[in-house]
Amino acid sequence: MTAYYVTTSGSDSNNGLTEGTAFATPGYAASQARTLGDVVYVKEGTYNFTTTSQNVSGGLLSIAKGVRFEGYKTTPQDRLANPVLSFSLLTLSSSVYGVVLETGGFDSLEPLVVSLTVDGSNNSSLASGFSIGSAYNAGSYYCKAANCYYGFIGTGNYGGATACESSNCTFGFYNLRCLSCYASSCVNGFYVYAINGGDKSFIGCISANNTGMGFYARNQSHIADSCTAYGNGSNGFFMYYDSQQLTRCLSVSNSGYGFALLAGSNAGAEKLWYCADYNNASGRLKTGNTNYDFNPISLSSDPFVLASSGDFRLNNNAGGGEDLRHVQTTEIVGFNNCFDIGAIDAVILKDQNPRTSFHPLV
Repeated sequence: MTAYYVTTSGSDSNNGLTEGTAFATPGYAASQARTLGDVVYVKEGTYNFTTTSQNVSGGLLSIAKGVRFEGYKTTPQDRLANPVLSFSLLTLSSSVYGVVLETGGFDSLEPLVVSLTVDGSNNSSLASGFSIGSAYNAGSYYCKAANCYYGFIGTGNYGGATACESSNCTFGFYNLRCLSCYASSCVNGFYVYAINGGDKSFIGCISANNTGMGFYARNQSHIADSCTAYGNGSNGFFMYYDSQQLTRCLSVSNSGYGFALLAGSNAGAEKLWYCADYNNASGRLKTGNTNYDFNPISLSSDPFVLASSGDFRLNNNAGGGEDLRHVQTTEIVGFNNCFDIGAIDAVILKDQNPRTSFHPLV
């Protein structure tokens, strides 16, 4: 295992083994880090792509199986900064991914990328952020994508994004598992059109102020758990065909329905469990079948502290956030527990125990 370093003051003629002898470009570092267990630490700053060739000086990033790329501010693994990989110096003529996690196998030794940002800049219709690939356990953590076509895209089975953020993209998160992720000011926030099977669930995610759908899932079985849709230009949640399951989700102030459930000939295939709605322009449900809307929660006031400023914590107002706190489960024999509705105060991460507070914007 070898640790390599990349800084904006480095040189690709260096050996890359210390910060003082760091490489200058992430692409060149990726060409050197090809052995299982290698790690590349990229220091805070902006790194401009100057060629669409993979893993060359100034080129794009293709991360090998078992290799980890990680951004840092002052000390490796402090994760206090997201170095920016920018398309601003390129004029693209075809679609390009900024970061590609290469296909591995059915094991845990997959490529990982941590605390990096891809900015599509002036190439937003052709530049995409992170391609998670078809590896089973490949993943991105604390990463950001901005001004891209696809912010994060999965092309296979079980790869995913955790605590990642996508903004001003056509598709914030497309065809991959998402845990505690945040999509804002995109066309569609979270979008799954099932391909190649695999787990494409949304857990603890927020989709806010997108011009189209908040959450969209079609074909095969998908799950949305403890998610929040707010202020989107269409439906908060759109679940279409086969068996889609929504639990503990919150849909507020969307321009369409809170929950649009379209099962085709499989009436009732889409199911809601302890889901809450407020102030959606078209109402709660786009379906004539309410028999599968279990324990619905309809609010009479805004449940958030200040959603207009991105604060999606639950407030203490009666008929609003207070009604979503510590909801008691009564249906399951032998289970005596409670939970909050929505994505805040009900999910994992940030080095805390399960089901503790996490805010995707912090």
